[in-house]
Amino acid sequence: MRKGVLCFQVAECADVLFLSVKPCQYEAVIAEIRDAVRSEQTIVTIAPGKTIAWLEQQFAKPVRIVRTAPNTPAHVLAGVTAYCRNGYATPEDVAAVECLLASLGATVELEESQFDAASAIGGSSPAYVYMFIKALADAGVAEGLKRPQAQQIAAQAVLGSAKLVLESGKHPGQLKDEVCSPFGSTIRGVVVLEKGAFRGTVIDALRTAIARARSPQTARKATAALQTGGRPSPSLTGAVPILEFLLALLFQEC
Repeated sequence: MRKGVLCFQVAECADVLFLSVKPCQYEAVIAEIRDAVRSEQTIVTIAPGKTIAWLEQQFAKPVRIVRTAPNTPAHVLAGVTAYCRNGYATPEDVAAVECLLASLGATVELEESQFDAASAIGGSSPAYVYMFIKALADAGVAEGLKRPQAQQIAAQAVLGSAKLVLESGKHPGQLKDEVCSPFGSTIRGVVVLEKGAFRGTVIDALRTAIARARSPQTARKATAALQTGGRPSPSLTGAVPILEFLLALLFQEC
């Protein structure tokens, strides 16, 4: 069976249709399935930079669309997925999609104007966190720990810290202060991080990822703004990860 025929048949049968392909393939895939898509179906997209307006233009007819941005921790059901919808999608459509997305972790509904920032924070930040965990583990190895133990301690410390932020309701700055004692070892390490512009570097990295995730026209303006904003901007080499949903998720009951 030809691939295009299979896509058409899947589109005909599905009530909720996930377009889990690379962004560069969206135009071709939509062209293949356009005639099969029904007005009562919900189309769920997973593609950075593909706006609702662009998607509606490609379908060239009224279509219920929910645009999503999951992240890689979804593979262990601990992700966060931002989503927004177009004017044709009903509250019932959104509830059904959110039920599926919730199986992957947390969900956050946003206005589309906020989507690029959320996509970068949720989608790109795992890479930065992995780098941080590796740096912590490297320091442990340098001080005599074995690699497995150092990595386990570092990863669990990051996991526990994130959980404390979510469950305590406290500001991260307050939690940081609670760990730092006067003349203590932790505050001395914090001073070193501040001297190295730790927070500013992270902010610049995220703003660069956000600029890259936007549509080409918006990205050019955002990049120019970054480069004239008083801080040197890194080159736009990063990209927001594109995820493939776990197929088993689609068979889970809400």
